[in-house]
Amino acid sequence: MLHKETRNEIRFSGEESEHSLHALRIRLDVLLGRMCGRQEIRASPKRKVKYARAWLEMHPEELRPVAALSDYMQISPATLNRLFQSELGQNVREVAYAVRMKAARQILEKDTLPVKEVASKLGYAHANDFTRAYLRYWKQTPTQNCALRQTSGQAARHLRI
Repeated sequence: MLHKETRNEIRFSGEESEHSLHALRIRLDVLLGRMCGRQEIRASPKRKVKYARAWLEMHPEELRPVAALSDYMQISPATLNRLFQSELGQNVREVAYAVRMKAARQILEKDTLPVKEVASKLGYAHANDFTRAYLRYWKQTPTQNCALRQTSGQAARHLRI
């Protein structure tokens, strides 16, 4: 069924198709995870959180990280939040937000993509929403971060000459 849906979606282009393919990928991840019977998820709370953080780092663009992660790990959102709260002192949403902002900074530092593309890569529908979130987390806008990187890069080149 997923194969047929994916083949049908690939025929189309556009933002709706992209979102649909993303949702299909998550469903496939969940099904594969369930089929493999991951023993490590049934492990200690510390190991579960480590596994969950790894998943969040692999999916920074996820729009509903708590729901997707709880589905993937086969535990309720409330249990997942309690687990994160007891191990990290933060809930899943806070950790997912931090992971997303760190991924944004990495993309901005290594690529020369426009802010709008970075926002889209990270699941934001509007670049303004991304800029606001980035500013709230890093206390500077993505554009300021890029300008700072370019300035420090030019200074480093001058020092090498």
